[in-house]
Amino acid sequence: MSELVLQATRMVVLAPFVASVLGLFVARRRFASAVIASTGAVVTLLAGSYLLYAVHHDSLAGEVSTIGALPLGQLRMPLHLLVDELSAIVVFAVGIVGLAIQLFTKWYLHDDDRYGVFTGTVSLFLAGMLLVVLSGDLVLTLVGWEVMGWCSYLLIGHYSRKDSASRAATKAFLVTRFADLAFVIGLIILASGAGTTNIRDLMATWSGLPGSTLLTVALICLLSGIAGKSAQFPFHDWLPDAMEGPTPASALIHAATMVAAGTFVLARLFPIFVLSDPARLVLAVITAVTMIGAAILAFGQSDLKRLLAYSTISQISIMLSALAVAPVTVGSGPAVLYLLSHAMFKALLFLAIGWLSVLVAGTSAVALAGGVRHHKQLRVPLGIGFLALAGVPPLAGFVAKEYVLGAAHDNISELGSAAGWIVMVAVGMSVVLTAAYCTRAWLVLTHLSAEEEVTHEAAVKEAVEVEDVSIVAIFTELASEGGIPPDSAPASGSTVTDVHAEPEHGHADIHRSARLSVGVLAFLSVVGGLIIFTPLVQVEPHITWWLAASSFVLIVASWAGVRFLAPVDGIGDAASRLGADRMALFDSGLGADGVYVALASQVVRLAEIVVVADRQVIDAYVRGTVVVTRWIGVTGERVHTRKPSSYLVWLLVGLLAVGVVGVTTW
Repeated sequence: MSELVLQATRMVVLAPFVASVLGLFVARRRFASAVIASTGAVVTLLAGSYLLYAVHHDSLAGEVSTIGALPLGQLRMPLHLLVDELSAIVVFAVGIVGLAIQLFTKWYLHDDDRYGVFTGTVSLFLAGMLLVVLSGDLVLTLVGWEVMGWCSYLLIGHYSRKDSASRAATKAFLVTRFADLAFVIGLIILASGAGTTNIRDLMATWSGLPGSTLLTVALICLLSGIAGKSAQFPFHDWLPDAMEGPTPASALIHAATMVAAGTFVLARLFPIFVLSDPARLVLAVITAVTMIGAAILAFGQSDLKRLLAYSTISQISIMLSALAVAPVTVGSGPAVLYLLSHAMFKALLFLAIGWLSVLVAGTSAVALAGGVRHHKQLRVPLGIGFLALAGVPPLAGFVAKEYVLGAAHDNISELGSAAGWIVMVAVGMSVVLTAAYCTRAWLVLTHLSAEEEVTHEAAVKEAVEVEDVSIVAIFTELASEGGIPPDSAPASGSTVTDVHAEPEHGHADIHRSARLSVGVLAFLSVVGGLIIFTPLVQVEPHITWWLAASSFVLIVASWAGVRFLAPVDGIGDAASRLGADRMALFDSGLGADGVYVALASQVVRLAEIVVVADRQVIDAYVRGTVVVTRWIGVTGERVHTRKPSSYLVWLLVGLLAVGVVGVTTW
């Protein structure tokens, strides 16, 4: 492996890390923060692009040293990075999304006094994810894993002045940390059983022990941590609340980093994951329940940003389910393909919704209603995003979803396992549900009531009408009124309200770089499916056409059903058919947060009992001993005369006499 490749590999992780450190030093200087964050993201993308080129052009794959091995006796801990086809393509995708988000953030947080802190945290977040992707050692994987968890807490709680943001950040931190306990145990079992933390050597050792109970236990522990990070049932409820953070943070967490990290870890360990049928069945059940439940909850959300959050939970389930069913001959390719596609169209949707939310001052369905009609520049990116999410051909989401269905089909035909049937049915149902909530969101964004239609048409007609006025008439009017024409009057002094004008907001004029970011993500969401015809992802370029045709029929049927249910009045929201009470129940996640609170309250109550026992029982004995000892000392001090007694004098004389006799007779 050439020295240039070695340096590029290290640079992929070091560039965002250095950018985060430098960014925090100049956090109060907005321009410097923007330059550092953007430069770090550009360097990361360039280094990642070179790695991708080197891996496929020169057939490079190997380990890269970092700080050197740690001496831990019989446990070998080399701390190497691993460069191969899998890590190279994911690094490239993370680099694209990371740069797009940094450029978009420069505009989105234009007037935020903590912009520098935010971009520095984003850079550190990217460094953590890239360390997980390039890690060839379980210890480095854990370091990157935990860095992402900490950064997610900071990003979600960026608006820390809001109680809801602080609560959401704390909830995300506690839920993911609780799940990570099992994840750490799983890593310890794998490392101790193999005598090394090196992933390649570890998999070679465990591959010789198929059907091992200890391996199954380790993998199920890993699945617990992955379920927490990826917001899978029963750890799913933290992710919708994470929408309290800024939209760029949501795009980062949902698209190509934290929630997708678990998929990458399992893809990396796929050669030993396929050895445990019980672990794969557990994953299939978890993803099936999450996939369907989250899609149902997405449909009933009153806030479109939370709709996208539940959509992410469901889509991550689809990507993980591919690992639960893919035969050894298929490999982890379908899951990785879905990871790449989801990264592009989900980042696109979050940034586009964030752009629109700035223009209409809100993310609720009511605030965004008709937003695309008023701001037509967002019609294409939002349309592409929702079409890709729904899996409409030939967009990237369609290709990726068909490969997951193909993996389930191959599982049924080759292995005939229960996991294959579970995933096949669950993904089929999710196709209908995903198309339903995408259609609902699009109808809300493009709807105008009858009154708004009339107003809109009148405004357009008025805008194109031209009145022939002579210059003499203009000056005559000015002279008679002693003022200036109303059209040239300052906006602040105008008393006429234009219902179609964009709200007065510091972000109304989007930066060219932010607009470019959205455009690039939209382009990749359209052509991303063509990646199957390249060697960049390890999948065969074929689609099971009867499954694809069935999916398309289900999508069309779902679209027609939601279109029929959408009311013509109001905001055209099909979910309004559920009623206000039911929508409130959907917004609360069907009471999942209440379950969290109930469980946490029991833990807090137990902790209070332990504290009381420690203070009132255990410490009471110690305090009692101190009190008794002090009382005895005070009593003795009061009884004592503070004068030598005759007994003490005779005792000293006797001791002296014994000493003299002993010396003289020796």
